[in-house]
Amino acid sequence: MGLARVDYGIYKHIESLLRQYPHMDKEIEEIIADEQFAFRQENTDENIGGGHSPNPQATENKLIGVLMLENQRSIRQLRNYQLQIQRTWDESDNETRDVIEAIYLHPHPNLSLLGFGQLLHMDKSKVSRLRRKFITCLGVKLGWVRE
Repeated sequence: MGLARVDYGIYKHIESLLRQYPHMDKEIEEIIADEQFAFRQENTDENIGGGHSPNPQATENKLIGVLMLENQRSIRQLRNYQLQIQRTWDESDNETRDVIEAIYLHPHPNLSLLGFGQLLHMDKSKVSRLRRKFITCLGVKLGWVRE
């Protein structure tokens, strides 16, 4: 029994998550800081005459609620990605960790799989196999790939 097949788009998306992983905490902090700054501003009525709404802040308050909900959803999603990447990392062997760390966490943009293999003293096919195994396992944990 082999690994599950991962669609190309899902594979690329998981790769982008792995590249983003070291920066996810910072992204979460930025979302929280932006939310606190944006919603801390005073509400002033800038209706200078011809206003069509008896209560212009009602629409603004609904928009703020929607934006806060969207921010919370983004934070929850980023934290779930972090959790699943960490679980997959914890379940992986040292060789797989070395491959994933070299390719995604400390990227060397000019290296091919052969270059990573030479860097890690592994065959190109082994590097490819370990990478595919990690990405497939992560895809299953995220619910994007069927076993």
